[in-house]
Amino acid sequence: MTGSANNIVISPVNVLWRIEASEQVDFAGLTGLDVKGKFFNISTAKDAILNYVWGDDSIEADPAPAGRVGIDFTVVGDSDTASTLATACAAAIDALGGYSASASGTVVTIYRAAVGLVTDTVDVDMGVVITVCRRGKDFDLGLLQGDIEMGAAPAYFTVTAQQSGLTPRAALYQGVESLEASTTMLETQNSQLKEIYGLYGSDGFVPSGGTEVFGIGTSKQGQNLLVDAARLVFKDVNAVDDSNNRTFMLAIPKPDSLVFSGENPRTLSVTWQGFIDDQIDSRVSALNFGDETQSGLRI
Repeated sequence: MTGSANNIVISPVNVLWRIEASEQVDFAGLTGLDVKGKFFNISTAKDAILNYVWGDDSIEADPAPAGRVGIDFTVVGDSDTASTLATACAAAIDALGGYSASASGTVVTIYRAAVGLVTDTVDVDMGVVITVCRRGKDFDLGLLQGDIEMGAAPAYFTVTAQQSGLTPRAALYQGVESLEASTTMLETQNSQLKEIYGLYGSDGFVPSGGTEVFGIGTSKQGQNLLVDAARLVFKDVNAVDDSNNRTFMLAIPKPDSLVFSGENPRTLSVTWQGFIDDQIDSRVSALNFGDETQSGLRI
């Protein structure tokens, strides 16, 4: 039996924590009369293209807020239903570069085309209800120390039958028992630490008359941290494309130990907890091998 050295891979990886911002805009309870000439603010990225979305009935004036570019959706008449408005709004946003959008009933789901932080989507006077689904992220963990470990352990229930004694007859897949990765960050300036620790408190709190602080506190107790989850991408440094990527489709960091030394670099050990992303095709909604950037993975 012979083997091939071509099947042996020795390659470092870059680790990236990134995702496109997304939110849902709900028109429930609104009619054409409510939204014509009204608007909400939206943007493609933080400090980039600032847009506003408004209801255009060809009569009411464009609100034209300063510094923003308009996205108008057609309001046919005062009696337009909430689902009709949602469909028109989604089509208008989806037709513009930088976004993808779709409507289901009265709800418009909006995704950014690019990963990264965005300026908050805010209703001004239209009356829609906006729910943040994912905060955009684009964080490179930078230089790392030691090996990087990732693990996805499937769980299954073994079926045995009395006639066969202890002989297994079937194995029923029960989901993912554990989905974790571990990294040790070598780059530990405040800007890097803020990405990790800010998840559990604040990443931009400025006390009255003071300077910015961040850290862990109790302000977010009870909140669903998956709003701040993102894809954890292990990108093969030597690969020419994304086909060799390995990705937890959603993950949040748990900082372990911040090590100080006068002899060695300061390091931060992080355990990453993976989660199911229910917006991704269920065949790869936990762990994906290959190009995770393909829009066709989203359901």
